[in-house]
Amino acid sequence: MPDDLAKAAHDLFLRRLAVENRITSAHLLGSYRSLTGSLRSSFDALTALSEKRNLTVSELARSKQLERLLAKTEKELDNFSEIIAKQSEIVQDKAIEEGADFASTELKLVGVRFNHPDIRAIQISVDYTDTSAFKGIIENFGGYHVQSAKDIIATAMTEGINPVQTARRIVAYYDKMPMYDAVRLTRTLQLWSARKSTHETYRQNAEYLDGWIWVASIPGACMSCVSQHGTNHPLDEELNDHHNGRCTPIPNTGRQKVQSGEDWFNSLSDTEQSAMMGAGKFEAWQEGKFNFSDLSKTYTNPLFGDMRRESTLAELVN
Repeated sequence: MPDDLAKAAHDLFLRRLAVENRITSAHLLGSYRSLTGSLRSSFDALTALSEKRNLTVSELARSKQLERLLAKTEKELDNFSEIIAKQSEIVQDKAIEEGADFASTELKLVGVRFNHPDIRAIQISVDYTDTSAFKGIIENFGGYHVQSAKDIIATAMTEGINPVQTARRIVAYYDKMPMYDAVRLTRTLQLWSARKSTHETYRQNAEYLDGWIWVASIPGACMSCVSQHGTNHPLDEELNDHHNGRCTPIPNTGRQKVQSGEDWFNSLSDTEQSAMMGAGKFEAWQEGKFNFSDLSKTYTNPLFGDMRRESTLAELVN
């Protein structure tokens, strides 16, 4: 990790973002619980129908009870998506301020007489909530989750799952998944907005920097992030970890040294390494079937662009 002061600034930055995220999540949860409460009678009607003797899943799929549930659910989720959009705008603006503050603190710690960031200019340039990808997610939020319920029914028909279990799966899905997606979206948007603000602040001070260094939250990071930890990057690159990822870029003046993720991993016991990688990957790695850097794989997300995830065992050895 960086020196103690830089690590403290890094940890404080993540804690401040986490506090804001808890506030946002609590607001979303309250709204979502109100939504599911309004759907309770429709859930109960579907469950009661599913318990009728000799009912088939096909009949359940064609029922008026399911039709009414899905229509009401789509309407309620579309209303909920407006709340998601509003919270995302609030989260984005606060995250940009936090990201610029973090960058300024890091630049002070490395002794750079830096140019103070123009927050308003960064807010204009970093605006996920005004993109067509974000608007598409919001506009199709209800439709997406209604289609997911239909997919549950299609799977039940294919796998021979009975109507009672099918209805329970639909109710369980709506009890959690749309809310999970809302929190995941706002949390990731927060983290990416903060990092983009940090990167923009570094670029405004390009004459003092050699680039930036990837810092993962280790221990506790996935193997994709561990493999990136300590790597050096030019200022025109941006840190691109996964959804909910908490990695951060710190400024590189050419003087700091950050232990690489691979060196940190090598300092662990075999038991700890196997637990982090998983037994199959650990065995393949010990046999030299892949390089440590191969643990991170890039993919494209419609909203955030290039993101990273941990490579699967099949991807690593095939």
